[in-house]
Amino acid sequence: HQQYTVPWELQSQEDEVRTEDVTVLSSPHGRLRRSQRKIDKLDLQAAVKHGRKELAGTDPKTGRPRWRYVYGDIVYITDEFSQREVTSWQQPVRIDAVVVDAQTKASRSVKRHRITHDPASITSHIVCVVDQSGSMRQHDVGKYGSRSETVYTSLALFLVNQTLEQQCQLGAAAANQLNVVSLIEMRNESQVVFEAEPIDKDLFNKFVLRRDEAKPHRDGNYLPSIDAAEKLLQKFPHGGCALQLLFLS
Repeated sequence: HQQYTVPWELQSQEDEVRTEDVTVLSSPHGRLRRSQRKIDKLDLQAAVKHGRKELAGTDPKTGRPRWRYVYGDIVYITDEFSQREVTSWQQPVRIDAVVVDAQTKASRSVKRHRITHDPASITSHIVCVVDQSGSMRQHDVGKYGSRSETVYTSLALFLVNQTLEQQCQLGAAAANQLNVVSLIEMRNESQVVFEAEPIDKDLFNKFVLRRDEAKPHRDGNYLPSIDAAEKLLQKFPHGGCALQLLFLS
């Protein structure tokens, strides 16, 4: 590998100047990516001044080296002089699957039996329709990665985890609740990924798995997914079951 050393005067300048005075020569591509990814110019300046610096390959047109600066969750690629912006992105925050303990497994077994043999005991049914068209590959909605990854991370954290926390706070009052979730993915056709899963740690892991395995592509056709959602919502029509449809696109 070819070694490349930054001129001493540029290294000294990076150490001495204020963050807001660090040179960032914007490019149209770089500005577009920052706008899409909600990265401020000051984030790039901070990355150059405080971040970890490493070689990032070469410019495909000139063969000159490029630099990668990593600071916090920001990755910033510059030219050989650490001045001209090439591109930047945020490293996604990764949420890991949780350990499903024996108590959760036993509780899930009881709930699955109730869903199958006593569906009238279901207290709520949430049907989630998640867009998996090609646009969901874009990285423009925050810290969890692509649109698709962000949706599934949010379902794990805010639908499942917050519900479990609320149930813990309610204690015995929530003991008889049976809240279930179904998932549909929308592409050209609809796909029912799972149906009437109880809200527990295992469901949290199912959403984390879909975050990693779902592959957005092509177009999204709303009508088949709406039809599939209607059929799922009609499966538990008794009065004691609260119904909810979440359409995430």
